[in-house]
Amino acid sequence: MKRPVPIVAYLVIAVVLAAVGALDLGVGRPSLAPAYGLISMLAGWFGGLGAAVITVALSTGMHFVVDFHDQRILTYLDFVNQVLRTLLWMATGLLAVYGRRLLERSREQRGEILKAQEIITADLALARRVQSALMNRSLPPDERIEVWVYSEMARVLGGDFHELSLEDGHLKICVADVSGKGTAASLVTAMLRAILGEVRDREGSVADQMLLLNSKLCPLVTSTMFVTCFYADWDISAGSLSYVNAGHDPAILRRSDGRIEELGPTGSVLGVFPEDQFPLTVVPFASNDLLVVFTDGLTTRRTGPQERLGDERVREEIAGHGDDPCEQIGNCLLSLAPTPPGGNSEDDIVLVVLRAHAPSPEK
Repeated sequence: MKRPVPIVAYLVIAVVLAAVGALDLGVGRPSLAPAYGLISMLAGWFGGLGAAVITVALSTGMHFVVDFHDQRILTYLDFVNQVLRTLLWMATGLLAVYGRRLLERSREQRGEILKAQEIITADLALARRVQSALMNRSLPPDERIEVWVYSEMARVLGGDFHELSLEDGHLKICVADVSGKGTAASLVTAMLRAILGEVRDREGSVADQMLLLNSKLCPLVTSTMFVTCFYADWDISAGSLSYVNAGHDPAILRRSDGRIEELGPTGSVLGVFPEDQFPLTVVPFASNDLLVVFTDGLTTRRTGPQERLGDERVREEIAGHGDDPCEQIGNCLLSLAPTPPGGNSEDDIVLVVLRAHAPSPEK
């Protein structure tokens, strides 16, 4: 709300005008007409429209007094000049009023923008904590499983997703990458998680569950987005890994003897064609075998101005350090292309390192 101009301010204006008028009476030609314009401008800026109008009126009267004192008889031209001066002073005052209002409005808008930014930042921070909490859930202890998981978001919210669930001797591993980054991608990951929780409890293989997941996801994803996904079911007792790969980066399987296998795509990406099929592949996964699943945010990390980590370097690192603990292997892969100090990665990253262990002999 605009504060009213105190009476004292008008008295100050009158005193200043009287002082300028008295000075004007003593200087003769040229008069101090610009001074009246300056006073009108200051009155409009600090006092508003009412102060500007009163100042111009007083200035006009004062200037008539000065002209009459100088000439005694005022000609038609004097009256025309005074009208023009009055219009000029009024324009000056009005411009000052308009400029002040623009400044105040810009300050109000800046305050509103800052407040909105604070609200959005707080909401995004909460959403980030929720998203992290949903993904970073611990597994029940099992001596047959060694697992290490790393996730990093390029922005406040991310589009990479991972979930590991252990039930009835089956460990299910899902790693997905939504196209794009940020809020839109994070909303798709939330939908993906909800649908996965629904289809995971259905009977059938991971291929059947992936088929159902894709059919439910397609109507919810825009035509410009898609999801790549690696979904596997490790039967721990049987020592077998059933998986489907929907257009995702090949997972790396290192055998206990050092051999490297790639678990590449078995179908197209999710969220595009509801009728797509996802053939099931089954491979052995026994004691001391190592599985590394990741999103493309790992392989596209920069190791130099024009260089990226690449798939081949990742395979070589896994082959050379495959006997190390899972956490050490994961940190070794990340150290090949570290995040710049104080900066963010160019893309979201999920990295899952999993090793099978033989159960301890019963006593």
